[in-house]
Amino acid sequence: MEECSLSFDVCIVCALYEEASAVIDEFSARCAVSFIDIPSHVSCYVYRYTTIQNKYSEPLTILVAWLPNGGPLRTGLNLQPILYEFRPRFAAMTGFCAGDKEKVKLGDLVIAEYAYHYEAGKIIAGRDGQPIHLLETRTANPTSRVIQYAQGFENWKKPVREMKRRLFDSLEVGYANELKRVIGVMASGTPVRGDNPFPWLRETYNRNTVALDMEAATFYDALHDFSDIHALVVKGVCDYADMDKNDMYHDYAAHASAVYLLTFIQEYVTEHTMPPSSGRSHSSPPFAVPAPRVFVAYAPEDRDVLERLQRDMAAMPGLELWSLEREQFSLDLRRHDEAREAMRSASAVLLIASPVAASSSVIRAQMDLAADYQRPIIVIWAKGEEWESSNPGEWHVEEVLDARTEHYETAQATLVTCLKKYVEAVPPFPKHPRHLSQPRNPYKGLCAFTANDRRDFFGREALVNALANTLEQLVVQEQRGKPPARLLTVLGASGSGKSSVVLAGLLPCLKQGDVFDSQEWIYLDPVIPGTHPLEALAVSLAQQPLLGDVVSLTRALTSDSRRTLHLLARQLVSSSPRKVILFLDQFEEVFTLTDSEEERQHHMVHSWLFSRCVPTSTAVRCTILRCIVSWTHIMLPSYQWSAKTYVLLLNSQHS
Repeated sequence: MEECSLSFDVCIVCALYEEASAVIDEFSARCAVSFIDIPSHVSCYVYRYTTIQNKYSEPLTILVAWLPNGGPLRTGLNLQPILYEFRPRFAAMTGFCAGDKEKVKLGDLVIAEYAYHYEAGKIIAGRDGQPIHLLETRTANPTSRVIQYAQGFENWKKPVREMKRRLFDSLEVGYANELKRVIGVMASGTPVRGDNPFPWLRETYNRNTVALDMEAATFYDALHDFSDIHALVVKGVCDYADMDKNDMYHDYAAHASAVYLLTFIQEYVTEHTMPPSSGRSHSSPPFAVPAPRVFVAYAPEDRDVLERLQRDMAAMPGLELWSLEREQFSLDLRRHDEAREAMRSASAVLLIASPVAASSSVIRAQMDLAADYQRPIIVIWAKGEEWESSNPGEWHVEEVLDARTEHYETAQATLVTCLKKYVEAVPPFPKHPRHLSQPRNPYKGLCAFTANDRRDFFGREALVNALANTLEQLVVQEQRGKPPARLLTVLGASGSGKSSVVLAGLLPCLKQGDVFDSQEWIYLDPVIPGTHPLEALAVSLAQQPLLGDVVSLTRALTSDSRRTLHLLARQLVSSSPRKVILFLDQFEEVFTLTDSEEERQHHMVHSWLFSRCVPTSTAVRCTILRCIVSWTHIMLPSYQWSAKTYVLLLNSQHS
């Protein structure tokens, strides 16, 4: 195989993307760096890379790769091409493993002193005809130099201890286990074990076996062909290979092993302890350098400032300004892959400050994401007479630039200088010029299906039809002069698919005209209440140009909650017979997340469920608005349901 001229100092290979993501998160946050995609010329897979510094301030180029398929066989097939192409001086595998409960505890770190394939060997027939497994005694191991370093390495304890306290305090789990790192033998095999094989492994193979995974032995085996590459496997214990799995430790084990590896690399991957071989080259390959990214945080009311910045900064070569689109304001950004990836790859955050932004939950969500990745923040003070009214408050900022009216041109020039300081820290290796989009994945896991996933959503046709038929019956009753019922509630257990069946099932059907003239109806953006439900509703309404901005809508909803939503709906449809559809998703958040008891009880329960959806006063009677609500039924309070309210329970008959 022909060698590529590009090489890295460190190559970190993970069996799962979940494990690789933990590495990227920890390196990004602790070293204040961004990762950039880099394509393989051999496999055409796309990996991530960055540059950090070791304890001597020597630059280290880091490549993070994950395997498309786990298990020993696929690890061997995919790992060697990576090593041939990128030729690191140090290779590592990190993630989680199972541990022997007699020797380790959940959360402990295991350094694989060597590893073996417990399924390898030869099977023959015994005298009684029963199969006999002749064991393979060959083992695979890292260099003795790396193990000697690991034996004396202690600097990992402080950062891992701090991370452990932070993670487990947030989960309200007792912090009882002390930190422990075990250097021992790791067994590797194909199946996921739930039968506690450790007594058998110790007796049959090696009495020092402390952990079990799928890939460690293959990883060390692959390194035998590369005498100039040092290697290490470090994994966190997340279960005991029995039926009592503890998923709570998956995230901790992945992050703890990533932090250990980062501190180990900074301590021992140096020009003295692991010098690069003379033939290794770090010259840049022949593709174009990507534009450094700046994440622009702004409130919806300040979009005019954002658009002006985008126009004026377009003249600055090699810089990409990334910002949320309008439809993304109501999302949980910490769970939104595109927003997280944008912040992860950003060199800095540009915050547009104004009196509106200072109290905006949209700004708060963006800045919380910036804090997660410890990105430097530059503030553009765009509006407001007094700084105190526009001060973003709790977040630590690097620079504040006054860009109001006549100060704008000066601020822009200063901003260019400021940004150059941060974007110069972008890793030196470039990105392939072709747009490499994430392949479409039709399997959503625990994520809800959305309207964009409607082609992948199937198997719930009976439930979708039941919902559509119910709405059709409501319209028919209204046409016959009966009092209209305007609240359709979908109840079900958490994870049963309430959001998916509405977003990817019912709403697309309505927009296609499955219920009378429903293709002509007006569909507001779905609302997830969050900690400030009325503000979330105002953000959705503000997407309709006729209704005003978020601030005025929030004020109106708060001050006159019994009339406002109906009046706004009338304003949208004017004199036409159209309906307005509002989907309130995860309505239980009104009771679990809303900070203010007054807002929860008065505005939400009374106003949304009864005043807005089932009005009792003829003065506010309105036949325009239809509300669809998804609700986890265990959170259902003891309210009396109106006869005008229809409830459809998500149960097995619709599965």
